Amino acid sequence: MIATSTFLTDHGYDPRTYEEDAHAGATEGVPYRLFEQFAKAAGVSEAKLASVLGLPTSTHGRRKREGKLAPAESERLLRLMKLFDTALELFDGDNAATGRWFFAPRPALDGARPVDLVTTEFGGRMVERLIGRLVHGVYT
Repeated sequence: MIATSTFLTDHGYDPRTYEEDAHAGATEGVPYRLFEQFAKAAGVSEAKLASVLGLPTSTHGRRKREGKLAPAESERLLRLMKLFDTALELFDGDNAATGRWFFAPRPALDGARPVDLVTTEFGGRMVERLIGRLVHGVYT
């Protein structure tokens, strides 16, 4: 079953132009409120999400005050959001279940948590391939 509503579409991203929109967001930096909204949707604390994105506590506080993430941080968040949305299909649109899946070790990823791999493009591709296999019933 394909989720008709996703985090990205619920927050104004059009699936047909996602790459262009994400590129602009990553170049300019996304609003901090998107970070807050995603942490809530994924069922994790802002501190935990900041840690995943490689934001030290002091930088996290500064970004919150400034109301915007830096470009590299924005890119990591957008990559995570895109993969989260892809994984929603596995859990019939259940944000909480998808969040739990992302933050738990996965044997098919050699025991790594998907959330730890999506901080790089290559790790994100590994997670994307796993999601694709699971969606299509290939349990590895």
